[in-house]
Amino acid sequence: MMPLEDGFMVERLDWQKSPLYSLLKDGHHVAYFDCLKAALGAYRCINRSSIQPRQKVLDAVRRAESYAKEWDR
Repeated sequence: MMPLEDGFMVERLDWQKSPLYSLLKDGHHVAYFDCLKAALGAYRCINRSSIQPRQKVLDAVRRAESYAKEWDR
């Protein structure tokens, strides 16, 4: 598993296609930082567990994107 670098670069997950990246580009920094903190927290938890780590990362990113969309409303 790759570490989180330049956003959510985990197993070739394309960060720039993420809705969360779009919110950041549009200037929604509060949502970005809240979601980044949540996802980094999830990543730290994933590192302590070997059970389906890739799926857990993808789920964490989807949850972060969902939170960002809600925050943006």
